[in-house]
Amino acid sequence: MTRSKIIITILVFTILSVLATLPFTRLKGLMPGYHTFVYTPEKYEDVKTSVQSQNKKDLAYIIDKKLLPYWLGTTWNFNGTTQVPGEGSIACGYFVTTLLRDAGVKLERVKLAQMASEDMIKILCKKEHIKRYHNTGINDFVSSVKKQGYGLYVVGLDLHTGFVLCDSASDVYFIHSSGIPPYCVVKEAGLTSPLLINSAYRVLGKL
Repeated sequence: MTRSKIIITILVFTILSVLATLPFTRLKGLMPGYHTFVYTPEKYEDVKTSVQSQNKKDLAYIIDKKLLPYWLGTTWNFNGTTQVPGEGSIACGYFVTTLLRDAGVKLERVKLAQMASEDMIKILCKKEHIKRYHNTGINDFVSSVKKQGYGLYVVGLDLHTGFVLCDSASDVYFIHSSGIPPYCVVKEAGLTSPLLINSAYRVLGKL
């Protein structure tokens, strides 16, 4: 490799590394080299081992800040079951159970992933932490999440499931393996997420 090619390679790697850490989240996982150079499966194993060794677990922080960056951009497929971020594909239910398991939650990954989302939530969350919303507008739904406060939630929709995050700034996000464009794992603002908006029924469980 010539000196000029080496310099170009280093520059490209540097640019990708910087872009991958920027706050925009919806499509950055689709950038070339995202899973090859920055958020690699090998690094994920180290992060997973680290978070699982923690006695006190803040699931909202662990999944949003530690695990999710590796999964962004991973391809959605209705039958996807991958356990490796950036490789293969993952269905919405498997995305939820895989990240919870990797965060240190003891659960039956496959059995829960194949359940109806409401049944899965009943197992993962205490009864008093489960709320149901029928034909509730997205603004009212997001306001309800904010009132419940900081934390990580599992949400079941008409035909979909994922995480709802209320972060420390009381901003609400929908984190999921999306079965609509861009057909991959994304983190979206709750108020503008098409799947969250268009679901007539929502069941929400706080973890």
